Amino acid sequence: MFIGLLDACVLVPSLLRDLLLQVAHQGVYSPRWSEEILNEMVDAVVEIKTKKLGGDPARVAGVRRGMETIREALNAGFPEAMVENWHSLTPGLMVPDPDDRHVVAAAVAASASVIITHNLGDFPSWSLPAALEVQHPDEFLLDALHLRPRSFEVALRATAAQTGQRGGTQLRASEVLDKLTPQIPNTVAVITAMGWPTAG
Repeated sequence: MFIGLLDACVLVPSLLRDLLLQVAHQGVYSPRWSEEILNEMVDAVVEIKTKKLGGDPARVAGVRRGMETIREALNAGFPEAMVENWHSLTPGLMVPDPDDRHVVAAAVAASASVIITHNLGDFPSWSLPAALEVQHPDEFLLDALHLRPRSFEVALRATAAQTGQRGGTQLRASEVLDKLTPQIPNTVAVITAMGWPTAG
């Protein structure tokens, strides 16, 4: 099974995060992240929610507690995913923004074959080792769909089922796809062309 490093930006949107992890649960790939990546995930969600909540301290604190619970769930669900011992690799890496070196370093330390990120421009090919590539989540999930279509369908339905477990509205798989269309339009288009999900 190949290893994929999940950048913080693909862990921030909840439905995309859930789908990526459900695909991993189906054995399509093995996910990796670092403590630094999870810190960025938590901070990004708190920042987004703070703006929506008008900076209300109590509600913002609640958001942070919720994200810390998600961090714990990620690590519990994938105990092998945490990458350590990457810090010594950062000085020798060259990327456009030095603040992104930790992502490549974690990928190298994990022996990952791919970094999954929205920010393709942050990781040009010249900045990566030959054995490491970078993919947009749309491209990555489309590859996963072609590789293991039945497993992907199970992952999609599990993602929909999970929406009702956090106190929110239970979504059907088709509704999950509708919400994911702006982020992974090509994957959603192929799934729709395949004629599923027909229910759920």
